[in-house]
Amino acid sequence: MSGKGHVQFLNFGLSSAGEFVSGLHAYRNADQTSKADFERLDGAAWRLENGLKRLIESLQSNQREGGWQESFVIREWNSAYRVENHVAEIEDPPKRPCRDARGPNK
Repeated sequence: MSGKGHVQFLNFGLSSAGEFVSGLHAYRNADQTSKADFERLDGAAWRLENGLKRLIESLQSNQREGGWQESFVIREWNSAYRVENHVAEIEDPPKRPCRDARGPNK
């Protein structure tokens, strides 16, 4: 991916994070989520948005200064993204007969 393409991709991610926050506020205003969950998710989104902004700014600066490298490795600790793992258990969907796209007379 080119430098400009990479920055554009990150901007899409930043926009998506903004949409998430907008929806989160709508859920909170409609009492569809608890205050504690709202604050936890809002904080995580804030960290993500600011991390993306810093990364975009850094990449754009490197592009302007001619320091852009087409391949690079990001060196950081996973602890920078402390997010608790809350995976809800979801029941398996009911089994449905599989329909053949060619119809009943195959």
